[in-house]
Amino acid sequence: MAVRHYKRKRDGATVYCASFYGPDGTRKVRKVAVVPDGATKTEHKRASDKAKHFSNTDRAQVESGTYKDPKTTTRRSLPFKVVVKKFLAGYRSRSGNMKFYKSRSKVWTRLLGDKLADKVTVEDVERLRRVRETEAGPGTVRKDLISLGTFFRWAKARKYVTENPSDPFLVTRPSEPPNRKDYLTPKEEVDLLKACPEWLRLPVLWAINTGMDRAEVVALSTRDIDREGKVVHAPRSKTGVDREIPFDTILESILDGALKVRQIRPELPERVFLGPNRKPIGINTAETTLQRAFAEAGITKPGKWKLLRHTYGSRAAMAGLTQAEIQALMGHTSPNTTARYMHLSPSHLREAAKRRAEFYPERYIERYKENRGSPEGSSHSPKPEAVNADRK
Repeated sequence: MAVRHYKRKRDGATVYCASFYGPDGTRKVRKVAVVPDGATKTEHKRASDKAKHFSNTDRAQVESGTYKDPKTTTRRSLPFKVVVKKFLAGYRSRSGNMKFYKSRSKVWTRLLGDKLADKVTVEDVERLRRVRETEAGPGTVRKDLISLGTFFRWAKARKYVTENPSDPFLVTRPSEPPNRKDYLTPKEEVDLLKACPEWLRLPVLWAINTGMDRAEVVALSTRDIDREGKVVHAPRSKTGVDREIPFDTILESILDGALKVRQIRPELPERVFLGPNRKPIGINTAETTLQRAFAEAGITKPGKWKLLRHTYGSRAAMAGLTQAEIQALMGHTSPNTTARYMHLSPSHLREAAKRRAEFYPERYIERYKENRGSPEGSSHSPKPEAVNADRK
């Protein structure tokens, strides 16, 4: 086993290091002593002997199997619940919103909370996955495992654990669920509005025509409405991206209906949409009431409030808006997310195919028929020289 100690000049000082190979065959370097320039020979000799001592000691520990890398030594073992609390207090997501991790952590602590953090194994995470597969869909289980992996990476960096038992190479994550293709047709929209109680119709219409999600619609305040500028200021609760939704005649009529007995007073902002007894709508009340309306209307498509947002994105795409425009209107940070909301109806695709056929020049079609009828023209496309001649 190659073991050596050496010295290097660094910024007005001499650094003495011990170098050896660990149990896994990787090269280890330990900085032992730093001797400033101008030190005596005795100090340099003492530092050199110290580096040699550490080299021999570490080598002996590796050979006897008792070596412990100080960089991977964990802190005192803490309960899993305690480390989760530290994670929620110290971790910051890219959006700055920890609501997602707080909800996921309830699942972790329910299924892993009785163990020590550094004693959670791959088998424990596999057991969590199997339990969650009986409780939720593949998309939710996938989010549980991804967020748990984030937690363990954070804990490993702070030496609360030594391994990440939720690593995707160790625990199989469910496949990404197929892209939802559902949206409301015009007839389904009419049936749904008929089934909704009177106080819920305007919020549903607003969601369909703005793409705002449930939390945004419920929390919409009169301070977010700029009648003079003809815009609605809508902050995305998930991503924190502020966006402005332009007014149109439909939104004007919805606002007039919601505020017909009220006036917008900037000094006293209030909710735009009110529930039963003229009180603010609760998120859970809005969700359960809409689910009952879907059932009464006979609409079995999944998603409920999310389906209204898919309807907005799909209709915007079929109206000819570009993906970048829809992304800005819906407040997405990634175009890949926007693409999941853009669905085209079969009738729209038939019209698109018809437009493509109309774009193809008729003279190419005639030349194609001529070429197919001649011995030379056996290909399925016009001859290049014929197409070039037509272009001239």
